Order: sequence, then C-alpha cells, then structure tokens
Amino acid sequence: MFSVVLELTTKCNFNCSHCVRGKRVNKDADINALDLFYSSGCNYGLDFISLSGGEPILCSNFYDQVGLIVDHGYDFGFVTNGYCYEEYEDLFKYKRQFKEVIVSSDGATVETYKQMRDEKGFDNSWKALKFFSSRRIPTKLRTILSTSNYREYEEIIDKAIEYGVHEIAFGSIIGESSLRLSAKQRLDCWMEIENYAKNRIRVQYLSCLGNVPIFRCLAALNSNSIRISPEGKCYSCCDMGEEAGLVGLVSDTFPIIRMRSVLLNSSIMSLYTKYFPSRNFVDDYDTCNFCIRNYPEAKKNIQAVLQ
Repeated sequence: MFSVVLELTTKCNFNCSHCVRGKRVNKDADINALDLFYSSGCNYGLDFISLSGGEPILCSNFYDQVGLIVDHGYDFGFVTNGYCYEEYEDLFKYKRQFKEVIVSSDGATVETYKQMRDEKGFDNSWKALKFFSSRRIPTKLRTILSTSNYREYEEIIDKAIEYGVHEIAFGSIIGESSLRLSAKQRLDCWMEIENYAKNRIRVQYLSCLGNVPIFRCLAALNSNSIRISPEGKCYSCCDMGEEAGLVGLVSDTFPIIRMRSVLLNSSIMSLYTKYFPSRNFVDDYDTCNFCIRNYPEAKKNIQAVLQ
C-alpha cells in the first residue's frame, strides 16, 4: 500500500519566505485530468491521498475533489497553514475517511513566526490545531526550524501537547537562506529534541533536517510516495517542487509510475554510496540539497533502464 500527495491548487493566502514552490501561476487541479488517477489507483495499492497546495481550501472545486476521493474508496488528509481552518468544517461528514490534518506553523511566538510567515497566521495556526484535535482527528504539527526559532523547540513541543497534537514533524529550510541552520545546528537540534520529546510526543524528522549520509530521505528516496501537480505531472518528492524531477504523468499506468519511483530510489541511493561511503558527519550536508545537486545524474540512470 502507498500514498500520493495531490497538489490541488497552487493558490495560497501566504507568501512564506522559505517556500520552495516559487512564483507560480494560480491553477487548480482538473477533475477530468485526475479521473484515471482516482479510478485506477486503488487497483495498484493506493489507499491514502494527502491534499496539498498552495492552500487546499482555495481550490475552487475542493469539496468536489474530496467527494470523488471518498467515492473511490480512499482515505485522505491534508496540509494547511491553518488560517482558513473553519472553512474545512464540512470535512467532518467524512470522518471515517478523514485520517489526518497537518498544520504548518513555524514558531512558539509571533515574533519568531513572522520571520518566515505572515504574522496574521500565527494565532489561527494554533487555533486550527485545537479545532481538529478536539474533533478527534489525528493532528500533526509541521515546524520548519530556522535560526530565529530553533531554540524554541521546548516551547513548541509543550504547546503542541497542550493543544492535543499527536505528532510533530521538524524540518529545516531547503536551499539558500540567511535563516538556514548550519549542519551542526541541525544535528544539535535533532539530538536535543529527541531527548526532550522522548516518551511525551511522537516526533518525525523531515529529510531536510538530516545532515549525515545515513539519514534516509522520507520523500524522494521513499518509493511509497509521489507528488502529483495540478497539471497532472508526477514528481518524486513532496518537498522540493519541480526541483525533485519528473517521474511520470498521471495518465501513465500506476505500475509504471511505481517502477519509476523505485528506480529513482535505487539510483539516488547508489549516489549516496558513491559520494558518502561512511556514516561520518559531513559539514553543511543535507539530504534535500544533495538530491537537488545530484538528481540529473540519477535521472540519466533511470532513463537508461527505461529505454
């Protein structure tokens, strides 16, 4: 069984400084273009669809898409910045299929939050966490650590527990930024968070926080998940946008998409072995930037096998 991240829309109500999507034309996913995806995915083990964006609720046919997902027998969840959380109220009628919500919020205080996001969203992001957790929907907090907020990890964890969050995913900024943590800072965060959160709340570490070669990527190197853009293109990573590289089209059959994803996995891992034969700490290394730099070589390997 595997999952897919479906990017319902590129529209967003925020302009976050660390967003990897860049400037994109506002576009919603086409229901007709996704018809094959909805009707055939379950035949090949697809059981969960995570709705992403942009901000999912800004998709003009959001509830139509959710209705089709449920009608075809899939469970679903979504990622949100939380600002429009009350507009997701009607999802509770699908409570049996509604499996998770992930709220992105990057700071324990508005002062640190506004370093990366519009400060108007701070209060609502935490209200959103309470809104969903109080309805017994598995609720996750996703926090991108930066030089402005990484020392707040204790406050973030404590507040998440208070608001009923059942899991926190910590990541780091992808690409160049004055707020990006150094490799040593990421490693220190990882160890300190692990100690503080132990036996208190479940913690996930996103690939972009990893800074030693043995840290396996959770997206591009995980053949269990791909991302589908509003244009119907399938990418190998949920985090890096088009930088991750195209692995197929939604109009392809799912076995081929699955095969390409597995090939990407093995090709990138062969590069890990080539460039990082040991488990030693590598200065300023992280998995996402490794893939950005080395994907072209992996893509050649994939194309050679497919031909």
